[in-house]
Amino acid sequence: MSLVLELKKETENKIRWDKVIDNTPFELYIPKWRVPSPKPREVEIEVLPYNNSAINTPPTITQVKNNPNLKNNSIIANLTIFGDHSRTVRYDPMGDENMWEIGSVYIPISILNEKGLYGKEKILIKVKWR
Repeated sequence: MSLVLELKKETENKIRWDKVIDNTPFELYIPKWRVPSPKPREVEIEVLPYNNSAINTPPTITQVKNNPNLKNNSIIANLTIFGDHSRTVRYDPMGDENMWEIGSVYIPISILNEKGLYGKEKILIKVKWR
């Protein structure tokens, strides 16, 4: 099952898409350097079990500047748990923070329960532009 998040906000360095799920906001921030132009109005998200064979090497900021078409590629990010909250679980991307293609993400517990992922130390998220 995938979720569709809608474009909501732009900060100095990031763009946010979100959706309310079971009265809980699901917000996804992506650094501007990684967002295609024009900005997609929607993104499709899949939350999946961690799979270390799915580890990808994200493009660097320099690679994207030299080849803006790389921005059009989907994002596959391996995440590791940071903290459990009352209605969400915070996950951070793995690897060098300067290379993160998404920001820290607070995933509603209802989504994690539905996928059998609640309590998992590591998960995977896919982001497709729409």
